[in-house]
Amino acid sequence: MLGKMMNKPLLISSLIEHAGRYHGKTEVVSVETSGGMTRSNWGEVAQNALRLASALDKLGVSHGARCATIAWNNVRHLEIYFGVAGSGRVTHTINPRLFPEQLIYVMNHAADEILLLDRTFLPVAEKLREHLKTIKHVILLGPRDEEAAAMVDGLLFYDELLETGDPAYQWPEFDENSAASLCYTSGTTGNPKGVLYSHRSTMIHSLAGNQPDLMCISARDTVLPVVPMFHVGAWGVPFITALSGAKLVLPGPGLDGASLVKLIDGEQVSIALGVPTIWLGLLGALEATGSKAASLKRTVVGGSALPPSMIAEFRDKYGTDLIHAWGMTETSPLGSMNQLLQKHNALSAAEQAQIRLGQGRAPWGVELRLVDEAGAILPEDGKTQG
Repeated sequence: MLGKMMNKPLLISSLIEHAGRYHGKTEVVSVETSGGMTRSNWGEVAQNALRLASALDKLGVSHGARCATIAWNNVRHLEIYFGVAGSGRVTHTINPRLFPEQLIYVMNHAADEILLLDRTFLPVAEKLREHLKTIKHVILLGPRDEEAAAMVDGLLFYDELLETGDPAYQWPEFDENSAASLCYTSGTTGNPKGVLYSHRSTMIHSLAGNQPDLMCISARDTVLPVVPMFHVGAWGVPFITALSGAKLVLPGPGLDGASLVKLIDGEQVSIALGVPTIWLGLLGALEATGSKAASLKRTVVGGSALPPSMIAEFRDKYGTDLIHAWGMTETSPLGSMNQLLQKHNALSAAEQAQIRLGQGRAPWGVELRLVDEAGAILPEDGKTQG
């Protein structure tokens, strides 16, 4: 016997529909490549995602096509996240730090049909275009730029492309197991390996990853993802903030401590996410400016372990909780997060701090195991190493 509840496929388009409908006036703040700031909102992002999807149809970009991006964390990149995947295509975010040979390899291996990129990375298209076998269109994220047009033959402009799109476009419905995004990891031998996420896996990651003991982002939060959108979907933050209706602050290319202090104080950021080197730079900038980052309550830290002294300094001097997380490209990426358990409430502050140094425990939906070199499962006793 089957249940009688309404059944809809788990599709990324439902996230931006929700954000646009119920959190349409909530701000999305974006620092542009030029250094200027754009103030949008979830309603405008939802409308532009629809326009983009429609424009890609008119451009002849096929269903299921891989659409490459080389871009910073900004509002146009956010619109691409939803407009590409929502229309049944695949967002292929590319790390600009790859060597030229690797950039050529991943775009050809993915058989990308279009390349959307920020002005910073235009030289990539200029120099590598002849080697990209499947790219039909190169699109600059911004308005018309005649200097840029002279650099790349047939260059299209994102803002002009959006104008051709229909805001009344209807999101298609398809299998939730369809591919939604693609990220190549270079943490491997040989050429980078592609990890292909589905709509279903992305939606479950968004729901499970935002539980109280995980990211716990609410509609009252202002979120600053310093982790790049070209790296594992910015740890899923664009999708989680759409789901929760939080204010989103996208820092663009300026990831230095002084720029982040300005954003944190100016936009009243309550939660930020990034790697330890980012928070080291932030500490120096806080000291230099005298800012107390009063709005910043917690940061989620991944990539490598934090120095214990940094955790203590943020906690004692600024009242900011640094939370260890661990994951991989292959896990969407959340694999574990360190939050205290009920039984830890009675421990001293020093004992709790010691526990917080680890990478925490797996959330629902993630299963971890420790094995030896032969693949035999080892005991989870806190001592055995695999």
